[in-house]
Amino acid sequence: MKVLKPQKLGLVSRCFEHERRYYLSVGVLALHHFTGALVSEADLWKFLAGELGKNPPDLAMPKSRAEFLVTGRAFPPGGEPRTACRVRVRLGNLEKTLYVVGNRFWLSATDASRPEPFTEMPVSWETAFGGEGFDRNPLGKGFGPIQTERGTVHPLPNVEMPGSLVASRDDRPEPAGFGPVDLMWPQRFSKAGTHDEEWLKERFPGFARNMDWSIFNIAPEDQQQREPFRGDEAFLAEGMHPLRQTIEGVLPGMAARCFVNQRVTDGEEFREIAMRLTTVWFFPHAERFLLVFHGAQEVSEDDGADVLQLMIGAEDREDPRPVEHYRRVREKRLDPDKGAIHALRDSDLLPARPEINAAEDSTGAEMGALLKTEGLMAKHQRAFMIREIEERRAFVASLGLDPDIHAPSLPPPEEPAPPLEEILEYAERKKSEAERWMAEQQQLWEKKKEEIRRILIAEGLDADAILAEPDQEICGPPLFSAEKEIEKLRALSAEYVAMGCPVEELDRYAEDPERRRMLEEAEQGVREGYRLTAHHQSAPPRFYGDEAARSRAAVVATLESRGSLARLNMTGFDLSGMDLRGVDLSGAWLENANLSRSNLAGANLFEAVLARADLTEADLSGADLRRANLGLACIVGTKACGAILSESILGKARIEDADLSNAVLDSADLMEAGISATNLSRAVLPELVFMKSCLKNVSFTGADLKGSTFLEMDLEGVDFRGARLEGVTFLKSRGNGAVLTGANLTNARFVQECSFEKADFRGAVLDTANLRGTRLAGSDFSEARLAGADLSGCDLARSRMYRVSARNALFVKANLTEAVLVSADLMNAVLQKADIRGADLRRANLFQVDLARVHADQRTNFQEANMKKVRMYPVRKHA
Repeated sequence: MKVLKPQKLGLVSRCFEHERRYYLSVGVLALHHFTGALVSEADLWKFLAGELGKNPPDLAMPKSRAEFLVTGRAFPPGGEPRTACRVRVRLGNLEKTLYVVGNRFWLSATDASRPEPFTEMPVSWETAFGGEGFDRNPLGKGFGPIQTERGTVHPLPNVEMPGSLVASRDDRPEPAGFGPVDLMWPQRFSKAGTHDEEWLKERFPGFARNMDWSIFNIAPEDQQQREPFRGDEAFLAEGMHPLRQTIEGVLPGMAARCFVNQRVTDGEEFREIAMRLTTVWFFPHAERFLLVFHGAQEVSEDDGADVLQLMIGAEDREDPRPVEHYRRVREKRLDPDKGAIHALRDSDLLPARPEINAAEDSTGAEMGALLKTEGLMAKHQRAFMIREIEERRAFVASLGLDPDIHAPSLPPPEEPAPPLEEILEYAERKKSEAERWMAEQQQLWEKKKEEIRRILIAEGLDADAILAEPDQEICGPPLFSAEKEIEKLRALSAEYVAMGCPVEELDRYAEDPERRRMLEEAEQGVREGYRLTAHHQSAPPRFYGDEAARSRAAVVATLESRGSLARLNMTGFDLSGMDLRGVDLSGAWLENANLSRSNLAGANLFEAVLARADLTEADLSGADLRRANLGLACIVGTKACGAILSESILGKARIEDADLSNAVLDSADLMEAGISATNLSRAVLPELVFMKSCLKNVSFTGADLKGSTFLEMDLEGVDFRGARLEGVTFLKSRGNGAVLTGANLTNARFVQECSFEKADFRGAVLDTANLRGTRLAGSDFSEARLAGADLSGCDLARSRMYRVSARNALFVKANLTEAVLVSADLMNAVLQKADIRGADLRRANLFQVDLARVHADQRTNFQEANMKKVRMYPVRKHA
């Protein structure tokens, strides 16, 4: 269920069952200042957590009566210490007064100590009459003696009802308060109805036939009324604010609207849920009140799964919006391209009244501070840019040229950032402006290009070649070299000497160690950039014929003279069939090189660039390929057992019929690599991401894949026998026929329409794994462990689960038709609404298994199964 809502409304929801029908209950929460201004949802929950503690009452269930509640404290007039005061709250026609007295204790059965003065006193059940053993308020004081620092004393309540003040130690008055009554207290629990055998068989887990719906009203009965509040009632709070003795106001006249888009037999239907204002909760000391609107909608599923979207909003009760408005808002917010921006338009789902939207909250303040910081940074950057442009324009003007023609123009005046409400229109406008500017620039360039072409032709130059240079894509290794830059300076110095010019300053510059360091750092940065991105550039040419022979001979000569190939540029070289065992090729550039059938066993290829290299039938056994770039490389028939490829790049590489057994690939980049018929047994590949490719006939037997992610992968027939797959995620992946016998899939996650039909999970460990909704028809889980696993909604038809251990597992709504669960241990498992027609459960341990509403038939076999404490009710309703 997707929720669509404004940022200033809270939402609570709950599904419940009544009279064998299912309902979705919705509560819309709006926290207001006493001025009427709305508070953001983020601040709403922070505020309620601080005021109501860790266990707030259930606000989701619909209420048969409207009610008000108050959370707060008593403050004597003027802030002066007093021994007693009065508090009073009024809302519309409801009014309630309480007396608040300082701490006292009994001196005898009828004599009490003098009240202690106070400046502030909580008005809560803890200060009302009650205490341990008093069912109507076990939190209170006065029912019996308690232990204090003074010893054992018998206190009196602080908060009392006028007309029923405590007069003796034996009095048992009704607890006095404004707050929520606990569900387990008799004031509410007595309304739960009769839970007998008839209820268990016919209504469980729904409510009892004779339940009083006012059980969901949480306020004391003298704070309730039959009709819902209109939403524009006047209110008053007296004696509950530290500075203002009396606070008066009016509810904001706001109405809630709620809509669901619900799946029905012939498609979807957009329906409105009628909402009623049933709860007003005051927090006088904070000058806040909470409005809760309730409504309910019948649904077809017990978990509301047929509700596709739920949208809530609020509007002026005197100016309701048409249903069509909300239908359009839903469509806009579900737009795949602009929905996120439309979601920022709170005005679509809130009243268009300034006082409603006037509240400043922490979310807005934090966003404002962030935008202010970003604005300052942008302001400084803009000022720096303008200063540079002005300096260039001044320089051009000093040459007697027109800066408007020969210098950059000043940027237009800065446009202020729009409010969030207008961000969509702003973005659309800026996009149109950018597209128009790009078109204008393209036209200008075409015009300039023709002028340049005429000039180049007049000078006798190749105009087409020169004009094509800016459009050429980057390919091959970088040309920058620190040593070459220094050699250029030395050569320039020699020319100056030949001309009789002084060169002392130039020589110092050329030999300056600081300059050399800077150049070497720059070179290292360029090399690192190339290593990371070589496979994203255009391919450099590969050498053939005489050129290939010369380059190959140079490499052979270097090896024979025991020279180093480290950091050497061998881009496009033909090194096929060469014996390069143990050779140091660290940092070498071998992009698009031909290394087919070469022997690189034990070679050092640390940080080497092998992008697009042909490694067909090459031997890389035990080679060090850490941080190497093998993106787009051809790794076909390659032997790389025991190779170390930590942090290597294999993006879009073609890996076929290769042997990477025992290889180490931790932190490697395998994005979109095509891997097939490859041996990765016992390889180390933790926390890798395999994305949008095929792993056909790949063997991961005994491999370490802990925490890895398989995103939109084809894993059909992949061998994961004995693999470590703890915490892996399979997302939109297909593994039909995969072999996972003995694999450890503890806490694995199968997400979004995964299919592992006819997969072999025999003896696998899937404790706490989430396989919810996965297609597993015909799979074999014999003797596998599934403790605490979630297989709800899975298609397990004709699956084999012989002697499976699945204690505490979830099979809610699972399809287990004709599944074999002979001798399965399903203790405490939940099979609610599972389809077990034709399932074989002979000798299965079904102790305390939940079989409520399962779909069984005469073929379902429970022979010799342990059926002790099995939950059978409610039984499934027949169609």
